[in-house]
Amino acid sequence: MLAVTGCASGGGGSPAPTPVPTPTPTPTPTPTPTPTPTPTPAPTPTPTPTPTPTASPADFETEEYNFQFGLQQINASTAYAAGATGEGITIAVIDTGTDATHPDLIGQISSNSIDLFEGSRSADDIDTDGHGTFVSGIIAALRNGEGIHGVAPEATILDIRADDPGSCQTEDECSFFDSDLSDAIDHAIDNDVDVINLSIGKDPDANQTLENAVFRAASAGILVVISAGNEAAPASTDSNGNTVEATGTSPTEPGNVAGSTSALGRVVVVGAIGPDGKISDFSNRAGDTQDYYLLAPGDFNNQTGVVSTGPDDDILTPGQPDNDPDTDGDYWYVSGTSFAAPHVAGGLALLLQSFPTLSAEEALQLLLDTADDYVDPDPDPILGIAAGEGTDAVSGVGVMNLAAAFQPSGTQSIKINGQKAQLANYLAPSGGAFGDWATASGAFEGLVFTDKYDRGFVMETAPRIGNTATFADLETRERYVTGDSAAFSYGDLSFSWRQARPDYDPVAPYQDEPEASFKAAFSINGFDIQTGRGSSADTIAPQTSLVFDPASGQDAVGGSDYWFMAAHDIGPIKADFFTEANDGRDAYGVGFSKGGRSWDIRAEFANETDTRTTLGGHLQSRFNAVNDGYSASTVQLEAQRKLFGDWKLRGSVETASARLDGVEADGIWTSAWSLGLDAPVRGRSQWSLILSQPRRAEDGAYAFIAPIAVNEAGQLVFAERVASLTPSGRELDLEAQWRMNLNAVTRLDTSAALVSQAGHSQSSDLQGVVWISLGTSW
Repeated sequence: MLAVTGCASGGGGSPAPTPVPTPTPTPTPTPTPTPTPTPTPAPTPTPTPTPTPTASPADFETEEYNFQFGLQQINASTAYAAGATGEGITIAVIDTGTDATHPDLIGQISSNSIDLFEGSRSADDIDTDGHGTFVSGIIAALRNGEGIHGVAPEATILDIRADDPGSCQTEDECSFFDSDLSDAIDHAIDNDVDVINLSIGKDPDANQTLENAVFRAASAGILVVISAGNEAAPASTDSNGNTVEATGTSPTEPGNVAGSTSALGRVVVVGAIGPDGKISDFSNRAGDTQDYYLLAPGDFNNQTGVVSTGPDDDILTPGQPDNDPDTDGDYWYVSGTSFAAPHVAGGLALLLQSFPTLSAEEALQLLLDTADDYVDPDPDPILGIAAGEGTDAVSGVGVMNLAAAFQPSGTQSIKINGQKAQLANYLAPSGGAFGDWATASGAFEGLVFTDKYDRGFVMETAPRIGNTATFADLETRERYVTGDSAAFSYGDLSFSWRQARPDYDPVAPYQDEPEASFKAAFSINGFDIQTGRGSSADTIAPQTSLVFDPASGQDAVGGSDYWFMAAHDIGPIKADFFTEANDGRDAYGVGFSKGGRSWDIRAEFANETDTRTTLGGHLQSRFNAVNDGYSASTVQLEAQRKLFGDWKLRGSVETASARLDGVEADGIWTSAWSLGLDAPVRGRSQWSLILSQPRRAEDGAYAFIAPIAVNEAGQLVFAERVASLTPSGRELDLEAQWRMNLNAVTRLDTSAALVSQAGHSQSSDLQGVVWISLGTSW
């Protein structure tokens, strides 16, 4: 025989429920969720991206809502703001029967509801305690502006009365036979319910009839929610001085099967917490079921706590002078794990309705994963151990939290061009010339991404993420400065060489030495030849030394792997041809220059290809392409002029037309420029000031196929999006350089740089770097 596991105001005792007055409804009708374009409305992630529910949770925190304190404790209003109601979900309540005439339950009870003993039960054989009505009200009481409403106010209750005839009329609790409960579960299976609520329990025994019925329900894809029991009591000493062991150290039967292999991850057992968030004294602890044990509201104190629909006061508390004159059902404070379980059953209904692609076990696992950890450093009076961080035998996985359950869980992904990748990959700044185009374009706003359960969430606002300035690698630079170097010249021939100081690491002593950099220049047959590695050919354009531009092919120490230039005079014009190669990047072009006594000017036309980056960043690879890469045609104009004395003004401007490999991107062109001023100081030192903008995409668009909605079946709907490739900001680099010969063999070099809107992102902070070196030769 089994007994119901809920009572009026204590663990397993028999005091009557405490009546509560029906609150005066507010004049304003209960709000309903704002309609959304997707039948499976869903919030979006925080903090990246920030969710924007279809309505505010506060809109649903009405007097009805606040009257039933359990709704506040599980943060149900967040689910309501996302449009969750439980509509279309059927929950079987196998209990002592539900009063379908209660004002808050009218229309909530399925026509397939039955009393297993309807033909033999006497007319006056009713549950005067109203246990089944309490359970049903917590799940699905109407949201109608009166009394309370349930966790899933639009769910349907399949009411199955299964108590043994006459047992509710005795002084003991209503009782059930295993065989009758097994029949009730089979009736629920036959009616294709989504969830079964069993607020019953008994001491475990060898009879497997009920457990097997629970397993049949799980095999049918039904979630089974079972109360943990109200038998908890600490160890004590009896009147004879004998030790009485603690009771309630684990759930009663059938809740003790939660987590077993045959339960298939579809059975959960529920313990109770009070209004203060503490586990109730009477609630059985998790024990071995800890991985499938949840805590939920199931207690009250000082007229705060769980309230539900119940019998008229003349039935439950006959003859009381303050009973109301009507015969309608009333509202009562209730206590027991029987009333914790229906909070979870209702929560599962909200998830199943809102996310129709969730399987039964996924919906349950989601509630388990998003539960608030229950931590109490004091030893539990029942088990004698603390409820520590994470899952434990006292509190299982913790307290159900619907707000967390309705947020994205785990890795957030989005399917672009038929391939799924992590959302963070798409939204992070691409770097190089395109900067933060993904968020600046707004093209991702309104798209649907999925979490680890493949639930769809609408991204309302993509976050703006700042970028980091591409400063020179100061450690590598220091190794070159402090390494070996040599230089010589003879006639038209000059050569310089520098070998970086090896970086000896005792943990990894055998490392390749850095390659040497060199530069050679000579003339032959009227051609001026320059070639080298790790540096660059002579240029008019001013270049920063502490900030490099990866979009232009520079590396962290400012040069290319190998380069070559040959120049020849053609009348008054000098023509040159050059090539560069740098780890997957190749460039070649021609230049034409002319100069006078105080000025020089040069125009350059070049083509470049890169199989490693997309104009210094990464774009295609984020959209599941095998490689990044681009080709570009560039035009550059550079010039310099002496102002007065040895003061010199230099500048350059470049524009490029780019084509991206493997994606539909059109109309891309970029710009870059620099301006510099050089001045000697008293003959022994020189200072320079350089202001530059690295390559930036000024125009261009990228088309891709992305999910824009979720249909009624919870499936993604796709459409083409076109995004601008222009970033939100414009990086400006300001560098001051000062070089001073302290004496014939000692030189001081100092540089300082400031970078605004690094990576062409308006969200980037102002960044800076300082370099000081003191060198001597002997």
